[in-house]
Amino acid sequence: MARELPNSQNLEQSLLGSLMVYPSIMQSCMDQGLDYEEFYLPIHQKIYAVIQELQGTGKPIDLNNVIARLQDKNELEQAGGSDYIIQLMDSAISPVNTNSYIESIKNKAQMRQLILAADTIAENTYDSSEDIDTLLDDAERSIMDVTRHRRGAEFESSAEIIDRVMEPPQKYGRDHRHQDRLFRS
Repeated sequence: MARELPNSQNLEQSLLGSLMVYPSIMQSCMDQGLDYEEFYLPIHQKIYAVIQELQGTGKPIDLNNVIARLQDKNELEQAGGSDYIIQLMDSAISPVNTNSYIESIKNKAQMRQLILAADTIAENTYDSSEDIDTLLDDAERSIMDVTRHRRGAEFESSAEIIDRVMEPPQKYGRDHRHQDRLFRS
């Protein structure tokens, strides 16, 4: 019997419902780099992708706009239909829990990626046409791709660091002359 891949369907439902009730939490989703592909169910992927589109175009994230956009794309039924989307709003969570839910969804997605990488490594290993060094290199690369994705979200990009470092010094209140002297010394 096949095992179910790690997922957090209830958390996904709660987060999607919350996005329509409290659209301001979309900022937390963006800050944590949540992508539609990290949702387990394809219907949730479609709904979140539409929410991302609405955010990108500056349109309000609400029930009516989500349903209308899904209809425009002929994906409403593939996303569970209007009734399902309305039900999502009933599972909305407090915005206080948002970051925890996003982190759990991302962690489950990474677990699925790790399982996929492990399955690929096992399959390639059974195919003995490659030499051991190539198999080990491919296996290492597969695992590093999974960890790089996780760690990449934890660090600032070089462009962000350069922008931060290149910002002119801030003036500090009325006694900025003292700060200016420090920079000239």
